[in-house]
Amino acid sequence: AHLRKWLMGCKLKGVSQYDLERVVKLEFLSRSKEELYLIVELLPRGNLVLCDRNLKILVPMKVQEFKDRKIRKGELYELPPSRGVIPKSFEDFLGKVRGEDREVVRVLASKFPLGIFAEEVLARAGVGKEKKASELKEEELRRIFAVLNETLDKVRKMEIRPTVIMKGEGVADFSILDMELYKGSEKKYFETFSEALDFYFHSLEEEIARKVVKAEVERVKLILERQEETKRDLLKSAERFREIGKKILENIEIIKELMENLRALKEKYSLEEINEKIKASRERVYELQFVEKVERDGVILRVNGFSFKVKFDESIGEVANRFFEGAKRFEEKLKGLEEAMKETRKRLEELEEKKVELKVKEIKRRKREWFEKFHWFFSSEDFLVIGGRDAIQNEILFKKHLEKDDVVLHTDIPGSPLTIVKGGKKAGEATLREAAIFTASFSRAWKYNVVPKVYWVGAAQVSKSPPSGQFLPKGSFMIRGKRNFVKDLELRIAISYEEVNGDLRVIYGPEDSIRRKNKRYVVVVPGEERKEAVAKKILKLLGVNLDINEIIRALPSGGVKIENEDRVRGN
Repeated sequence: AHLRKWLMGCKLKGVSQYDLERVVKLEFLSRSKEELYLIVELLPRGNLVLCDRNLKILVPMKVQEFKDRKIRKGELYELPPSRGVIPKSFEDFLGKVRGEDREVVRVLASKFPLGIFAEEVLARAGVGKEKKASELKEEELRRIFAVLNETLDKVRKMEIRPTVIMKGEGVADFSILDMELYKGSEKKYFETFSEALDFYFHSLEEEIARKVVKAEVERVKLILERQEETKRDLLKSAERFREIGKKILENIEIIKELMENLRALKEKYSLEEINEKIKASRERVYELQFVEKVERDGVILRVNGFSFKVKFDESIGEVANRFFEGAKRFEEKLKGLEEAMKETRKRLEELEEKKVELKVKEIKRRKREWFEKFHWFFSSEDFLVIGGRDAIQNEILFKKHLEKDDVVLHTDIPGSPLTIVKGGKKAGEATLREAAIFTASFSRAWKYNVVPKVYWVGAAQVSKSPPSGQFLPKGSFMIRGKRNFVKDLELRIAISYEEVNGDLRVIYGPEDSIRRKNKRYVVVVPGEERKEAVAKKILKLLGVNLDINEIIRALPSGGVKIENEDRVRGN
C-alpha cells in the first residue's frame, strides 16, 4: 500500500540491471518531477526497496538487517554482496581459477555470477565439470574463457534464442539460450523471452491443474468405492433382518412353546444344567436348533446364523417386528446413501470432463500466427500490416521481417512503432491510409490525444547505419530519401473478433479494415480510462467469450474510452 502511494501516477523512465547481479532498478519520474528508484532484489530473501535519487531508502517492503547492510527507512541503499565480476582479461581469469583445488564447475559458480550457466559454459567448451580447476590445462582454460565471453556477449547483444525444455507432457526448464546442457531433449523455441516464459508458466499451471484434478479424481473414486461397500453392507443387513423376521413368524408357535418350556426348566435346573441338556439334545430335537444359550432373564436365539436375545417376558411377535423395523432403518439409510452416491458420481463425471478439457486444452491450444506477437491487422485490401510493440520488437521486425517489396510507416515523433505493410509496393491508397491511422494510434501521440505526422517509405530507404559520429539507440532507424506523408488522419481503433479454426481471436485496427471482417465491433478513442476497465466493457458489449488479456493487448498505450459506449457498431 505504501509503495502504491508513492508510485501512483509516476512514469517509468528506464529499467536496468546491476552488472550481472540479481538486482533490477526501475527508474520512475513522479508528477512533481522527482526521480524515484524501485530496486527489486531477486534473491532467496529478496525485497522491494523504494529510494530517492540519492538512493536513500523511502519505503522497504520488508525491514531487513544483515551483517554488511541494513534495509530500513532512512538508510542509504547498499547492494547485496557481489557474486563476482566477469574478468576482462585471460590473465585475470587465470588468477581467479587456476589455484582452486575444487571442481571447476563449483569454482566458476562461486567466483562469477553464472549460476547454472557455469555448467553450460563448460559443456560448450567441452570441459568436464567434475575436473579440478587446478588440474586444467591452459588450452582448456582458454576455451572456457573464450566461451564465457562469447556467451555473455550474445546475451548483451540480445542474440538470444528463448527456449522451453519439455519433459513428457510437461515442461522441465526455460532459458534465454539454446543450451548445450539439454542437448537431446525436446525443446520449443520462441521469438521473445516473454513468450517463452508465458508458455512455460502457463504449461506449469496446466500441469499443476492436471495433478490436482487427478488427485481429486482418485479421492472421489475412493469415496465412491467406500459408498458402494457400505451399500452392499446395508442391502445385506436389510435382507438379513427381514429374513430373520420372516423365520421367526414362520416358527412363532414353536418358539413360543420353546420359550415356555425353557422358562419351566429354569425352575427345576441350574442354567449350567439346562445348557448342557440343550447341547446334548440339539441334534435330535428340531426346536433346539434355535437355542444358542439360556441366560437368567432370557434366551439367546440363533436364526439364519444371526444371534439375538429374547427375554422371557417379551412377545415373540414384538421380536419379529423389531427385525422388520431394523430392516426398514437399513433401507432408509440406503436411500440417503444412494442420493449421496448420485452426487459423488456427478462430481466424478465433472472431474473426468475436466481432465479431458485440460488434455484438449494442452494439445489443441490455438496456434498463434507468427505476426500475432506484434501489433497487426489485415487491411481492407487484404494486406498484412504489422507494427512493433516496443523498441525490441521494432528491431526484430527490421532484422527478420522487412523485405524489399514491403512499405514502412513511421511518425515524426519518438515512441512510434515501426509499421510494415507486407508486399506494400502493390498496396492501394486505402491500405496506406489504414496503416497510417494504425501507426498514429499506436504511437506515443495517443497518450496526448495529438495526431502526429505519418509517412511511408520503401524498405530500401530504412537503415540502421547512422551518419558518421552519431549513434542510433535500440529501436531507432535512419530514413533516407523522400517521405510520403498521409494527411487527415485520426486516432481511433476498432475492436472485434473472428473465428480461426473453431476458436475466437481478437482483431483490431482501423474501422474500415475491421468492418470488412465483422460488422459487430467497438470503436475506442483517446480518453482517461484504464485499459483494463475498458477491456471489460468491450467484452460485455461484444457478448462473446474472448480472452480479456488479448483485448488489453489490442488497446493503445495510454488512456482509452469507448466511442458511443451504449452500443456496438453493426447492431
